[in-house]
Amino acid sequence: MLLALLAVLHFCAAAVLVSGIDWLILIPWRRAREAHWTERARLLWPARITNGMLLVAVPGSLGAAQVIFFPEIPLDYLYAALAGIAGAIPGMWPMAKAMFPDLRLAVWMRDIAAAFVIRLMTLGILIAAGICMPSRLDLSAIVLTCAVVAFTAWLIWGGMLLLLRTTGLLVAAPARLADVVSDVAAQMELPLPRVWLLRGFGANAIAFPVVHTLVVTERALNSLSDEEIGAVCAHEFAHLSEPRRVVLARILTAFVPLPAIFFKPAIHAWQGVGYFGICMAIVILSRLTVDFRRRMERRADSMATVHEGPSPGTYARALERLYQINQMPAVMPGKRTHPNLYDRLLAAGVTPAYPRPAAPARLTWQLCVVMLLLVASTAGVTVAVEMRHQKRHVARAHGGI
Repeated sequence: MLLALLAVLHFCAAAVLVSGIDWLILIPWRRAREAHWTERARLLWPARITNGMLLVAVPGSLGAAQVIFFPEIPLDYLYAALAGIAGAIPGMWPMAKAMFPDLRLAVWMRDIAAAFVIRLMTLGILIAAGICMPSRLDLSAIVLTCAVVAFTAWLIWGGMLLLLRTTGLLVAAPARLADVVSDVAAQMELPLPRVWLLRGFGANAIAFPVVHTLVVTERALNSLSDEEIGAVCAHEFAHLSEPRRVVLARILTAFVPLPAIFFKPAIHAWQGVGYFGICMAIVILSRLTVDFRRRMERRADSMATVHEGPSPGTYARALERLYQINQMPAVMPGKRTHPNLYDRLLAAGVTPAYPRPAAPARLTWQLCVVMLLLVASTAGVTVAVEMRHQKRHVARAHGGI
């Protein structure tokens, strides 16, 4: 009973803290209510990044506070953190509703569940493999590595789409979408792909070149005209028509995070050098991946502009509309997979009616607060692990007597 009550306290505290912090970090965005959408998106971006990190930072900090200041409390750190994460999720709802007033709770919960499944199937598998990996590279390490590679390959070759279909998030394309895609395929003289509709609040279209499949989100279909949907699909058809060597390169990029599962044996063999070596390998491979994907995005933008239909500027209008619906900044900090929207519009032959927006700030007070919370979470984990080791040592000592 006591443990259940403590878990409920962590749940409620996380919900209140996350919603309260979200309210504070949205103040600059709320004050810019009358500003141009690009400025509002620029102000919103740091808050969105912070909001995503709060899901871990707040529950971790609450668990750390319990372990450090109240070590006599029987609730284990891990269970306290899990209860906090469960509470942090509903705590994020007020911010989502403020950003998208027409967002319904059921749709938001569905999107959260989908994101959780995707993270569990990608990042979660790597974390689990890293934890289970032995300190020395033996037969079990080889078997575990092969299992991770096989599972990742399954996801690439349609496994992720199968999961989305099983959960009901991916449904058959309606007649309108199927007709638009068929027209684009005929215009570009390319094979007709499998087409699905993704039920979700975000507006986007996604190509899966390995399995020759095109996915369009429900919100994109409901927000764009047929001509605009066709232009966006032309961009995705460009990805579907990439040469085999490019498709092979895309497959290889999916395995960039794989070295992370070897942290334990690398640290065991080479201490800090092994840790930083793997980190550097992942960073370098990720940077090369970004450069490669960015070239492919420019190619796809170029082909979409050529095949945008009879009305010049259709693709640029559709692209800008998607960014506006999703409240994504027109200029982003750093180098990312997709070029900046402002540059994509210029490359499509359209000069925006507004000056080039500034990029969101890289370092904000919101991010500093979250980083402090993450440091506190790390301290809590360290203390919890040390306390567990001490208890085991004491138990062994008494057992020996």
